[in-house]
Amino acid sequence: MKGNLDSTMQALFARWPALCGFAVEELRSVPNGRQIVFRDVAIQPWAGVHPSPELMSDLAASLLDFADESDQAAEELAGRTFAPSIH
Repeated sequence: MKGNLDSTMQALFARWPALCGFAVEELRSVPNGRQIVFRDVAIQPWAGVHPSPELMSDLAASLLDFADESDQAAEELAGRTFAPSIH
């Protein structure tokens, strides 16, 4: 996924409208690449769903794609909470 962190987040929240937000605990290197650790993935209660494997895969893939494009990705992602903007 090309682009900056803002466009990555906008695309994620557009694909998953019931997603309220999530926190990134850490981005770590593993033998086959990078791994991202999430905490507090929240879904709208009216949606009647829980964070699905598909959602978690999409979150990880999108953020790891971003990380592959940015040398500072670990610093930009780790310890942050992301939520859609409210206007």
